[in-house]
Amino acid sequence: MPAQAVVDTRYEILDEAGRGACAVVYRARDVTTGQLVALKTLEPGRIHAPAAVGRLVHEAEVMARVEHPHAMPVLDFGWFRDGRPWFITELLDGQGLDARLADGPLAPLLAVRVLRQICDVLA
Repeated sequence: MPAQAVVDTRYEILDEAGRGACAVVYRARDVTTGQLVALKTLEPGRIHAPAAVGRLVHEAEVMARVEHPHAMPVLDFGWFRDGRPWFITELLDGQGLDARLADGPLAPLLAVRVLRQICDVLA
């Protein structure tokens, strides 16, 4: 996706923030408020994989139902013209848990605190 693309006339894509097996997250700006946000969508080549589309839609639906201080709320949802779903969340700076764990194991007390927060959200 080109830099400076506008999504749904409201979100201006600035650059790529991260990438997974079938999805990509972009740093974007809400043009109405100026807020920086994260826009998650499928890789363009995944549009023909109904299971991938379904997983991303399901992820957005589940996240939208969770109200918890340690859960990322979905702020907006939509579809690109090519049929790819996208959703907007708050943009957080910093390192993800997967990257942090790649640096080595967490200290035991920190690991317990992180796991407790994850379990609390899932409950």
